[in-house]
Amino acid sequence: MALGGASLSTVLTTSESLVAKIPSGISFEEAAALPTAYVTALAALRYAGGLSFGQVRTFTTHGGSNLRKNLAYIRQRAEPIY
Repeated sequence: MALGGASLSTVLTTSESLVAKIPSGISFEEAAALPTAYVTALAALRYAGGLSFGQVRTFTTHGGSNLRKNLAYIRQRAEPIY
């Protein structure tokens, strides 16, 4: 598995620190999807959720308007939510 610019292309050059061995029990297809899922979750927490380095916020939702309400609530909180 690897992260890098243009990572949906057929050839990728990236830093060794952004490459990991595929865990046992995970198919090639699942491993290929994990970096994209990670970056999507990171972007949601960082940009939509306002998460900064060192903060921890945990919440659950089923999406849609509940997600927007949870994100609005989290933004209003001054301390981390565990």
